[in-house]
Amino acid sequence: MKLQLLLVATLLLTACQQRPHIYITNQGYSDEQVNRLLDSINKLDADITVTDLSIPEEFSDTAILMHPVSYDPVLLAQIERALLEAQFTMPDYYPFAKGLHFYNQSSVGVYLRNPALTNYYKMPRYLRTQHCNWADATAAFLPNGQFVFEYELINQSKKSDKNKEDDFDLQKLEGEWSFANNGQLQLKSELQTIQRYLLSHAERDTFFGMRPADIFTPQLQSDKLFLNCELVIIYGE
Repeated sequence: MKLQLLLVATLLLTACQQRPHIYITNQGYSDEQVNRLLDSINKLDADITVTDLSIPEEFSDTAILMHPVSYDPVLLAQIERALLEAQFTMPDYYPFAKGLHFYNQSSVGVYLRNPALTNYYKMPRYLRTQHCNWADATAAFLPNGQFVFEYELINQSKKSDKNKEDDFDLQKLEGEWSFANNGQLQLKSELQTIQRYLLSHAERDTFFGMRPADIFTPQLQSDKLFLNCELVIIYGE
């Protein structure tokens, strides 16, 4: 009976042990450099995913993010060895929820930022309008260079009619986006509608106080009023 209980306990313990998952985020290194790292990392007993996340500014050029109770010295030593063999620097370690990035107990985030690049900016996945008189909108930026702009026009004529519940009408605009290191974002839709935005950095007030924000200010006067709205992303909300 004791042997049976021991076997059951062993099986339960094994079932609870999850295979580690390593997420690698690259900012500015060539595919060749990252592939050298992957050649070593892929030999580890772990699942590997390469992401297109933005790297928080407070991270060092080589950083590891992990859950505080998932410390695995063997796995971390293997990752450090792979980094050095691929000619990256030794990583600094950060709390698991730093910069709104979160990893569970079986996951590790490896962040690589090329220090040789200056004025490098990675477009966020999403931007949204704030305090715009013409529309409420969210713009999604896909890695393949496509954007999806979903917006609700604010119809002033309907606002005066309290019996109307359809003050907003969700619409969509799609096309191609590009971002230049001079801070200029360009949107070109399938209808050949073009808008350009200029990136700036400031703080915006939130429920949690002032927070850093990236602000994209329209540079052209478009006949599509929703394209004249400022787009923002606020960090640490």
